[in-house]
Amino acid sequence: MGGWPFRRVSTEQVSAPAAVAEATGDAPELALAVVLTAVPASVVPDATALPTATAPASATLQPTPTLAPSDTATATPTATATGTATARPTRQPTKTKVPIVPAVAATNAPANTKVAATSAPIATKVPVPTALPTVTPVPTEDINALTIDELGDRGAMACGGFGWAKSFGCKNAAEGRRWFELVANAGDAAGWTMIGHIYCGPRWGSENRCSDAANARVYFERGAAGGHFDALGWLGDTYCGPGWNFEGIKCADKDGAIAYYQKAAAAGITDVMIHLGNIACGDSWQLDSVLHCLDQAGGKLWFEKSALAGNGNGMALLGKLYWMYYEDEKACSWFRKALASDTIGDISRQTVTRWLLSCPK
Repeated sequence: MGGWPFRRVSTEQVSAPAAVAEATGDAPELALAVVLTAVPASVVPDATALPTATAPASATLQPTPTLAPSDTATATPTATATGTATARPTRQPTKTKVPIVPAVAATNAPANTKVAATSAPIATKVPVPTALPTVTPVPTEDINALTIDELGDRGAMACGGFGWAKSFGCKNAAEGRRWFELVANAGDAAGWTMIGHIYCGPRWGSENRCSDAANARVYFERGAAGGHFDALGWLGDTYCGPGWNFEGIKCADKDGAIAYYQKAAAAGITDVMIHLGNIACGDSWQLDSVLHCLDQAGGKLWFEKSALAGNGNGMALLGKLYWMYYEDEKACSWFRKALASDTIGDISRQTVTRWLLSCPK
């Protein structure tokens, strides 16, 4: 026998009523009521059997009184040492407060319509964002404080360094163009010419191959119109086309090139004077030590102008022209002047050094 609401008891407790009943002649059920009374488990929390006293043979037991329900403590009869049953007060179970459920207001929704259950929003704790570390801004360069030369230097560095235009092309075309536009807008037309070089691309210097001649000419024209006359020579180069003056290839459009070369020469551009002398002597004449100048007078005219203006390459080619026509003394004199010049190119210097080996010391 066990489980709520009865307490588990020992076999000695169960056998005690039988002995009492046998001594007194009372009904076993009455004697059992003295010992076992249903006690809820919540009354005695320790779940151990209550001690009972065995009544002597002369003890008289009274039936368990029926208690009217009330809010007062109930009594559990138990046998006393004198044999009379007395009431033992017990604790009343703790009352549980039942929450009052508020009535739900009636709605006019149809009977077959399911009303969605609503619930009050649950307040959540919003986390406080961690403050970002303060970043010290990098000071922006004041462009207006830069000189035109400094703006041009920034453009050259963006393109890869000085000498990029006829060497390897602009490495960062967008950034280079930005700086050169600032140069041009500040009043130096060389900025427009530099943008023309950007359009010509990386093979412009090594092969005379302009990858976008149409756009390059637009900016070369702007540069020339603004007084940067070197742009006239670059314009002439775009008409001669790829490979000219480098690989022995003929100038593709001599008339178009000569028109710009002559303008540049009139403005004092000595490199363009050399181009005019080479066209007069014949394509690839300057690259071959055996070929004779087709137009000796025309070639000599432009080479001599360039040499007298201090161009080392013009001096070297004028010396070659004299050498081809056996005027060794004049030739060797110009060879030595060319090597002493700081305007001669590396290739021309190597070539002239070999030629000078044939000159008397």
